Amino acid sequence: MSLAVLGACLRRPTNLRAGQLGATDRTFARCRNTHNSRLCHVSVTRKFTRESRALNRRRTGCNLDRSGDRVPKAAPIRTRNLKTLCSTLMASDDEIDPRAAIAPFINQMKQASDAGLYLVALITALTLPDMLAALSSVNGRATGERYRTWVQKHLRRSADDAAQLYGFRCSLLHQGSPYPHGGFDRIAFFEPGTLTQFHYTHIEIGGNTIVWVSVPMFVDDMQHAAEDWLSEHGGSETVRRNLKRFARRRPEGLPPYVVDAPVTA
Repeated sequence: MSLAVLGACLRRPTNLRAGQLGATDRTFARCRNTHNSRLCHVSVTRKFTRESRALNRRRTGCNLDRSGDRVPKAAPIRTRNLKTLCSTLMASDDEIDPRAAIAPFINQMKQASDAGLYLVALITALTLPDMLAALSSVNGRATGERYRTWVQKHLRRSADDAAQLYGFRCSLLHQGSPYPHGGFDRIAFFEPGTLTQFHYTHIEIGGNTIVWVSVPMFVDDMQHAAEDWLSEHGGSETVRRNLKRFARRRPEGLPPYVVDAPVTA
């Protein structure tokens, strides 16, 4: 018997009275000895469901709280028709505004930088080229080549800078390291209010070179690059098609799983 089926067999209904456990135990004994695991699972599930429903039907308009006192049943929750909600959600997926979909990432990147959450701002900024390059690709996937091309085109950096930035993106996001993959020079980021803000400045001491970058300036650069990308690709059919699989805030929920509650999905 598989572990999943065994787990299903071992579960007990929490609302069965002591006098009803005998029949359940007998069902469990038959389940444990049977060779048909699927039959076992179905038998036990139906037994539990039938007994639970019978017990609930006998209750007279009240539930028992933990202290044993009777409390009135909660009023049933009224929801809109799920078919209407699902059709509304499908329609909204076809009408996604690219700028509205991208805006939360850019806004929260800026907010993190302004609030002193520099690692959060930096990580968001480093992932923006991946997300936007994927949205404008035919298959909707990110690659290293697309990342570097995006940086050259929209961030206006050289091919070497683009390769170094991609190496830094990989090293920081996956290893937490400031040493970019590919053997490039170490990158260090200035926080505001410490020293004069260097931006893309190479300083060599004792044969070791460090590239100094300002966090607020880097965030601003990424924001402008994202706006440049939006002006070129925001209206394309490829982007609109890929946005259907893009994570975004959904105020209406995610029917039929969640209704009338905002989620990000």
